[in-house]
Amino acid sequence: MLRDHDCGPLLKSLNAYIAKADAELTDTLEDAGFAVADETVKEISAFERLVAACLKKDTMVVMDALKECDDLLVFAENYWQSIKMESTLAEELEVIFYDEIITCVMNLTVEYIAEVDPELAEASIITKNAEATISKSIGSDELHIEITQRTTYWAKTWSEGLAEVMQLNSHKQIEDLLTTSLEQGHSVTEFAKTIMDSGIRDEYYRARRVAQTELLTAHSAAQQESYIQTPAVKKKMWRHTGSHKNEPRPNHVAISGQTVPVDEPFELMGDDGGIYYPMYPRDPEELPAGERINCKCIMQSVTESLDMTLEERMEMQRQAIAEDDGKWEEELKAKRKAEGEANLREAEAKLSGQSFTNTTNSDIMNAPIGDSDNTGNDKKDLPKTTANSTVTPVNESDYAFSNGFRDRSTNAVIKDALIYETTDGTKIVYPANYNSAMQRIDPERAINIYNDLPDKLKEQIDSIEFVDYKNPQDSYWASRYKKKGFTSFATGGERSVTFWANDKVIDLSDSKILGVLHHETAHNWDEALGVNGVRFSKSREWQNIVNADYKVCKLKATTSYGATNMIENFADSVKSYLEFANDFSDQFPNRTSFFEGEF
Repeated sequence: MLRDHDCGPLLKSLNAYIAKADAELTDTLEDAGFAVADETVKEISAFERLVAACLKKDTMVVMDALKECDDLLVFAENYWQSIKMESTLAEELEVIFYDEIITCVMNLTVEYIAEVDPELAEASIITKNAEATISKSIGSDELHIEITQRTTYWAKTWSEGLAEVMQLNSHKQIEDLLTTSLEQGHSVTEFAKTIMDSGIRDEYYRARRVAQTELLTAHSAAQQESYIQTPAVKKKMWRHTGSHKNEPRPNHVAISGQTVPVDEPFELMGDDGGIYYPMYPRDPEELPAGERINCKCIMQSVTESLDMTLEERMEMQRQAIAEDDGKWEEELKAKRKAEGEANLREAEAKLSGQSFTNTTNSDIMNAPIGDSDNTGNDKKDLPKTTANSTVTPVNESDYAFSNGFRDRSTNAVIKDALIYETTDGTKIVYPANYNSAMQRIDPERAINIYNDLPDKLKEQIDSIEFVDYKNPQDSYWASRYKKKGFTSFATGGERSVTFWANDKVIDLSDSKILGVLHHETAHNWDEALGVNGVRFSKSREWQNIVNADYKVCKLKATTSYGATNMIENFADSVKSYLEFANDFSDQFPNRTSFFEGEF
């Protein structure tokens, strides 16, 4: 153990190491062409400290609760769920993220306008302090500049989604450790030590990574905003800036030099083989984490000379903001139309990365079984109608099965299919000659389970697919949820649900499958109840219902998964209401009253 007088040299060494790392990052950003690189690194450090403090506070709630327990099972059953439900980590992080991102974007927009048109940059500033000029600290709130509605909306929604992701990841790490400790019969002390020894307690590393990525994202968003506002900028160019020693992404090197109009996206071939269309490097709405984290690419403006007065340029700037706001409003209206709802859902899913809209229920993911449970039955004959079934299958050639993407017009798995149509017109679809060892839910069971759905939820679905292959997008979700070997059980979207290969799933009970259908069809119902394209779960009415129930039972959601965000809150509330009506009504009387009126 270090004695008190031993700590000085250690702290000095640590501070020297941090200073060296900051200096190297500053040099890297300066060489790359980032504006105010030195101030950016200082702001990253300040951002890091705020985030780390929130993470540390959240973890200490767990550590303090463990001190009150003598038995780990008691902690798991009586403390852990309450800790997750009552956590305010997401709310606190959202405030930090939004304040930091929107302030930095405003200040950095001025900096990037100044690189092309310094006179316009000075004229653009709306100051709170009469003596303020172009900001010397990108986190300062001394300077304000008008920015587009698009950028403001992005800052708000991305801050919300990022905060929810961090809370889910933090809690999931602890839950995984808790499950392992329970399986191994650990004591409370051993579990506490496991937490201390794990990366969970490395709050500053976790905070540093998100602070760096999001501050550099703010740079890119500010560059895009500045290009919109600066009349002399006509095009933008993607520029790769990483050195060879930093193991640059080959696809980012390949895109370097690509030039497009300011209001159009770049085209990036992803490392996963997909094609992405980011408006700028690290674009969180278009790029997966693997293309964003530690990326230091930047944009470069392509300008032309303008023989115009400052007043004329300022008028063009105002017109550009107004035109972009008009385009943004039209885009929002388009998303609210029926044909655009799928795109809106996709955007919402990206913002709540922790949302298992594409994975349905974490309890039945990737559940291992022994080889002896695999029948080895490679193929089965075409499914036949059984004595208890009144549905006759129809063959269809070249059916477009899901491959994990929502748009099947260009992305689909084409196979011959057998389609069972229920009395209300819903299609139950299987690949012809499907492998029953891989897809263990047979057609008769599927139809019978579907028939148990309430009519209200049946109205929300057109087809259910039962396929004998894994979700081709599992590697993406494994990376996104940081769960190695992650396997989807079911996904939903566009009025359809797909059940993927389930050869290693232990619980395939009718009740489990019906619960998945309750959850997924509730998402569709959530959209149908919405107004002007905004989900009902995002409405003030649903928030009031949730708040009223909280006063009764002190629970924000009906399950820990439902606490992820309001979208999952609604879906799991529907599921819990249908499956545990009596207990549910006692704890959640306001939800019960609403659902009784609807069902």
